[in-house]
Amino acid sequence: MRRLIWSMVLMLCVAGKMAAEVEQRKAPHPWAGVFALLQTPKGEAQDDAYQAYKSAQNFVYEQRWAEAITQLQAFLSKYAGSKYAADANFWICYSQEKRGDDAEKVYNAYKTFIKNYPRSGYVDEAKANMILLAAALAKAGKTGYQAEVQAMRQDADEELRLQALYALGQHDDEETVNTLKSLLASEKSPNVRRKIVYVFGNIDSPEAVKTLSEIATNDPDAGVRKSAVMTIGNSDWEGAVAFLTRIAKSDPEPEISKAAVYAIANQSSREAVNALSDILGNATSLEIRKAALYSLGNTGEETALPALEKTALQGGDPKLQEAAVYAIGNMGSAEALQSLQSIFAKSTTASVRRATAYAIANTGEPAAATFLANSAMTEPDDKIAEALVYAIGNLGSENAVEKLQPLVDGARAPGARKAALYAIGNTGGEKAVQALAKIAMTQKDEALQKAAVYAIGNAGDRVAVSTLSELINNLTSPEAQIAAIHALGNTNDDEAVPALYKLASQSSNQKVRSTAVNALGQIDSPKAKEALLKIIRGEKP
Repeated sequence: MRRLIWSMVLMLCVAGKMAAEVEQRKAPHPWAGVFALLQTPKGEAQDDAYQAYKSAQNFVYEQRWAEAITQLQAFLSKYAGSKYAADANFWICYSQEKRGDDAEKVYNAYKTFIKNYPRSGYVDEAKANMILLAAALAKAGKTGYQAEVQAMRQDADEELRLQALYALGQHDDEETVNTLKSLLASEKSPNVRRKIVYVFGNIDSPEAVKTLSEIATNDPDAGVRKSAVMTIGNSDWEGAVAFLTRIAKSDPEPEISKAAVYAIANQSSREAVNALSDILGNATSLEIRKAALYSLGNTGEETALPALEKTALQGGDPKLQEAAVYAIGNMGSAEALQSLQSIFAKSTTASVRRATAYAIANTGEPAAATFLANSAMTEPDDKIAEALVYAIGNLGSENAVEKLQPLVDGARAPGARKAALYAIGNTGGEKAVQALAKIAMTQKDEALQKAAVYAIGNAGDRVAVSTLSELINNLTSPEAQIAAIHALGNTNDDEAVPALYKLASQSSNQKVRSTAVNALGQIDSPKAKEALLKIIRGEKP
């Protein structure tokens, strides 16, 4: 009976609207088109697109369907991007229907219109017209349209019911609560039931809260329970955190438990931070603990630090421990930096210590660079030392080069020394290039000398080219010279040609000369080609 009433209400609304539209579209006077043209909506610009649209629309008002279709299509071909395009498309469908075009063709035209313009003000009317067309097609033996008629009627019915629900929710009284409870008990649609839950959330009464907690605990539909959990999280109920904590720890559905964790975070209170810390430390599910960890990190509260630090050191799962470290780093405070320094000193898990290095840089604290540099200098583990070095580079601070340069000679781990070179190169700029040039000139370790040369080349600017060109003649090691030649060739820069031509013509080392010729061949310019021709002709610089 209730469904029949809803359907009758809907059909009455549709019928009333259609009757009004038909009356509106009648043209009792031959000058109706002129009148319509003169009645410009307030504030509407009289631009060319508007004039063209109104001119085409007048044929609809005059019920000249074939001409309306032709004129509207011509309008769309010229003004496809106009704000009147959606309306024009609707009137084409309508005119085709009124002209008596094939019902299936018109039905599909309306369907395409709704798909292309879902926010048009004519969508509801298009749907109503489709219902009538589909009913006529079904009656004519097109049985496939019976299901479509039923589905559209159900959609429209449900939409109207939802509107009534939201309107009902405006009444904040006990009778409304009881009515909603009754509707929830009898309703079959999960979508409508979830909306009923949200309506409960707008009602400020103990009975509404009690009902939401019962739904969150006992409703057979997981989606409805989840909606109730999130609604409680957004409420002002004093018992919300305690209730949600029980759900997070005990609900058999992981998705609902996680929803409860995120709902706790929405409470934004000290009690919520304490509850999330408790879940992080004591929940049995790793997924729930992860949800609590991310929620704690997002609170930005310093009171979350002890729980996060404890998890980083004793979390049991390396990924969870690393996530805890990054959550602390994202807090970006002096207290967060102190916590991370403590974790780095105490942790015995290599992956956690590496993550801590990057998290320290993420704090953005001024003291971070000094701690990272000091730690990189003494750290024996190659991979951890490299992480510390690259973390310094990630800081992007003006003194990063000064912090990295001493590590090239003094770092305990060999990997850290080479990493420092590359990190200097990655900072870019003249300051970095000059530091690398100094290292290349003074470094006794040939491997590091070559690495410095390549790092200069990777800087990728004119300063790098000019520095390599000057440096190339001052390097004592042939291998370092060859590295510089390769780096110059890779720049593909005309500025490298004179230095390479000179080496190719004058070096006493045949390998150096041969490498310089090949490097000239890598530079695609007339200047490089001319240098190669001079070498072929035996000309000297």
